[in-house]
Amino acid sequence: MDLVPGGHDLLLVEQDGDLSDLSAKGGVMNDNVCPENARQAIMDAAAECFSKKTVRRTTYADIAAISGCDARQIKKEFKTKNQLALTIQARDMKRMKQAYLSSMPDATPDKVIKYILRTRLNFVADNHERMYLFFREGLSGHQPWSKLLDKVIWDLSIELLTLIHKGVRDGLFRQSMDENIITRSILSHYLTGVVVIGLRSEEFDADGVWDFIEPQIDMLFECITT
Repeated sequence: MDLVPGGHDLLLVEQDGDLSDLSAKGGVMNDNVCPENARQAIMDAAAECFSKKTVRRTTYADIAAISGCDARQIKKEFKTKNQLALTIQARDMKRMKQAYLSSMPDATPDKVIKYILRTRLNFVADNHERMYLFFREGLSGHQPWSKLLDKVIWDLSIELLTLIHKGVRDGLFRQSMDENIITRSILSHYLTGVVVIGLRSEEFDADGVWDFIEPQIDMLFECITT
């Protein structure tokens, strides 16, 4: 299920396809030239290099030295370092979501929402350069990253809306409030913090971004708490 805009409401619809396995398909590449175990070795090696040296300073030779694959093979498979970085990002975002969904705290919906947002924020901070590339390509309309960005945002919307609805059902939040508007508001504050404040800086300051996001969300919760 997924959230999409529909008039004045957010409507639940079936997700059309699954982009979460882009890393297995090589992102925009159609003809894989590496066996899957070699592709994963390349991606793991590249992720290590990118974290230490940035995407721009990493060379194909650096990745080849760690992965054990030929540098020419790596370039043929992934075309550019940016495409390789984005493919890794698609894989790691899927892993990040699976990790926090499997370790969700036993807490009230408002605290779980803050846990999800802070976990995602820490992931952005840990992968600052790759997330910048991801948002840049997605917001520029370049496929498949634009479609994947849509899916990431709608998936987060589903999680938020589900928790808001649970809060209403459990008597924590007022039944009279509009769950869709609250979901949109939380999502807007989060994305503003990440994109406008965080990713525009040379160094992503997760604590500084959270200092912007958290008071906005707390104010929303104060307004809807019974």
